[in-house]
Amino acid sequence: MKKAGVISVSIRAFAFALLAAVPVAAQETSPPSEEPPVLVQQDWNRAVSARLQRAGAEVVARGSESGISGQFTAKVGFSVAADGMITDVKIAGSSGNAAVDQLAVQIPTLASPMPSFTPDMTPDAKAVVAPLQLNFEAPQTGDTTQP
Repeated sequence: MKKAGVISVSIRAFAFALLAAVPVAAQETSPPSEEPPVLVQQDWNRAVSARLQRAGAEVVARGSESGISGQFTAKVGFSVAADGMITDVKIAGSSGNAAVDQLAVQIPTLASPMPSFTPDMTPDAKAVVAPLQLNFEAPQTGDTTQP
């Protein structure tokens, strides 16, 4: 039985509030079709965080399966246009592990597109820096006890 990795995401961006970091196990994610409606900026912030968490859980599972183990924090920067498209994805703060950084930079693209901006948001692109707390756990192989 494999143990799932965990990702925790908080988003800091120009012009919108901090979102709380919430750990999400890889198997506990829900499909985007189950997201609540995005009517105001606060809803948009939550939806962006949820999408990053889902994509992050997928990336953590892949990294864990490839043998990465340990807890890392990588800051990923990207821009979100009013239509939800993501551009300019880059590492804004290294985790200290090149393989983890390569995985972390994939998360915003996997999470895209983001929801379109809500009426209470300005139409200017938002610069986002997301501190991604990634917990990779090596897969556990079956029972190793001998009868």
